[in-house]
Amino acid sequence: MNREAKENYRDIQLRKKYNSIHKLAELGLSELSGLYLTSFYNSSKRYNVILPQQIVSDGSKFCGKCGCLRVPNHNVLISSEELNIRFTCLKCGDIKLFERRSNRPVTKEEIEHDFVATWPSDKKNRYKFEC
Repeated sequence: MNREAKENYRDIQLRKKYNSIHKLAELGLSELSGLYLTSFYNSSKRYNVILPQQIVSDGSKFCGKCGCLRVPNHNVLISSEELNIRFTCLKCGDIKLFERRSNRPVTKEEIEHDFVATWPSDKKNRYKFEC
């Protein structure tokens, strides 16, 4: 197997594992997503892949305790307080608090101003995983 074939195999395997975590939540088998998440993290370490911050951030997408994918009103309760938003995992009871930035709604102009479209370069970054 040449280098390009190895990289393609690695990318396919990582995408398959990452997508299976989301498929389990769709099928209602979120109990298994913690095991699949551990397998995904181990594979990314084995291949020396840098994961995006949205995947490895501290408990925003996955429960920090059991590894469950957070799906609102399915396996996570969301309660809004004055200064925080509270995510409570229904599987393990782990609580994650997120601070609100402000109480005012975001305007369309602010969204358009913050958005910057970028196009991928022709040269691939070989060690980055993209969702």
